[in-house]
Amino acid sequence: MKWRYKGFSKWLLKRGADDLVQYPYFKDKAVAIVGGAEGIGRSCAKLYAGQQAKVFLADINEEKSEELCNEIKGQGGWIEYVKTDATNPEEMRRFAESVGSDNRELYAVINCTGGFTGYTPTIDLSDKEWDRILRLNLYSTFYSCKELAAKMIPSKKGSIVNVTSISARTALENTPIHYSCSKAAVESMTRVLAAELGPFGIRVNAVAPGTTKTERAIGVRGEATMDLWGKNIPRGVLATPEEIAKVILFLTSDEAEHITGVSLDVNGGQLIV
Repeated sequence: MKWRYKGFSKWLLKRGADDLVQYPYFKDKAVAIVGGAEGIGRSCAKLYAGQQAKVFLADINEEKSEELCNEIKGQGGWIEYVKTDATNPEEMRRFAESVGSDNRELYAVINCTGGFTGYTPTIDLSDKEWDRILRLNLYSTFYSCKELAAKMIPSKKGSIVNVTSISARTALENTPIHYSCSKAAVESMTRVLAAELGPFGIRVNAVAPGTTKTERAIGVRGEATMDLWGKNIPRGVLATPEEIAKVILFLTSDEAEHITGVSLDVNGGQLIV
């Protein structure tokens, strides 16, 4: 199912416009968000719509995606949704074709797919589960970068941000090995792509959030555990999805035009304690 809405050019986020820097670069530019129906991706979709970008959303969760589209539409934003299984290369090709169907310049790609459903010790991990999580976190990002970078090359400009995790850098309690390994691989992919695509004017970076208070994370770890983790980091509280999304917004803006090939830690100091 596709949603397309052309609304008036300015809309306010629930927290109010004064909280958000307004970048002029995104107006009427295409921004593709893969895995955008929930969590950090959802917050990204709302922020980019607030920047007057044309948001293209790929996600397998049709119900959550339609809910998000209705919310953005109701605030005067523009969005098109294509139901997509990002672990399927053919479906990612179809999504990429839809993004480029009207010859609009693709300005930014945000890859937010991934996650895990629970902790399993390494010695008990099945081959099937290992493969499933690698496809969800690593393969999906590869397919997205491959197909959507090709849409950026003709304009000689663009920015890709891959959402990784603090788990790519260190071992976290109750975080399984397949998730950590897949996110570390995405960080390596990010550096390789930055080198490959730099000559075409395309920047590629990663954002590595610490534990973030998304609905899914709370469901997996429990709210009490997450609150305790927040108290034990230097900032004293875990990030919200919107706080991570604001960093992504900056990295894709022209303010960050000399930043490429990095993985930016956004964890409130969680990594240093």
